[in-house]
Amino acid sequence: MKKLIFALILAAIGSQSYAMRNSICEQKSDQREYNQCYDLAINGGLARMKGNYNRIMASGNVPKSEKDYIPKNHQKWLKEVEKRCGNDSVCFYDNLSERNFEIERYMGKYNIAPM
Repeated sequence: MKKLIFALILAAIGSQSYAMRNSICEQKSDQREYNQCYDLAINGGLARMKGNYNRIMASGNVPKSEKDYIPKNHQKWLKEVEKRCGNDSVCFYDNLSERNFEIERYMGKYNIAPM
């Protein structure tokens, strides 16, 4: 039951993040402000990702074999996103948000509190 509640909370946070992005960045009428909004959102998402990876790597709950695999998996993900999105900030942000959601689900599996 606790896992179900945790999953629902993460889903709500993830959908709120997406909704906030739309309500903030998509309302910008000036292209420069629109781009800056996504740049800030991406920087925040990357900081969140880095912090969560650090928490995973510092946790004694995660097996060493998985810790060894995480950097390889991250590089694979990054290459795929760069290929798919190119310089499209919206595409990159959407993929980053989804990846952060996946990382937080993974953290829940090992009882690690996400950022």
